[in-house]
Amino acid sequence: MLRKPPFGRGAAAQAGPPAGRSGLQPLLPFAILDDKGGGENPDGAFPPSLFARPCGRESLAFALPPGHRFAGRESLSFTEMNGETMILMDNIGFWNFVRTEKMPDSRFLIQSDSFSFQELLRSSTLPAFTTDLAKIYLKQTPGRIEVPVSDPEGSVTYYLVCRRETAPAFRALFAAL
Repeated sequence: MLRKPPFGRGAAAQAGPPAGRSGLQPLLPFAILDDKGGGENPDGAFPPSLFARPCGRESLAFALPPGHRFAGRESLSFTEMNGETMILMDNIGFWNFVRTEKMPDSRFLIQSDSFSFQELLRSSTLPAFTTDLAKIYLKQTPGRIEVPVSDPEGSVTYYLVCRRETAPAFRALFAAL
């Protein structure tokens, strides 16, 4: 099943939204799927005309202050955190479904620049989200306890996708995955 990108359920991920279009676009370089499948065509998610290989994973976690009531937990569900006020970066892409579908009773202080977000995170006791990829590529805020999301929707597998007839041209790239 395709993860809901910011511009519509079942749409392939791309640089910008295709203004009202949905469905898999076979010419796009990649799509974002959840982690229920694996291999070349997980759960038949791609049409036979496309070739796909997993190329990475990302898992969501709650970044909690030490005094938070759930800070000692090994994992947390969206349902358990629903209703909390949280700090959130704007433009979070396909992860936006968490805010709208999984935590509809929560309030989010949405920040549009990383400096404001980091300052609020550093100086407040409000929870936020982070991912395992953010730990690699972004500066982490000290004093936060990361508690992984237990829901299956809290993890995604990224797939590199091309038209099946062009797959031989990308053999080296697919082999490197």
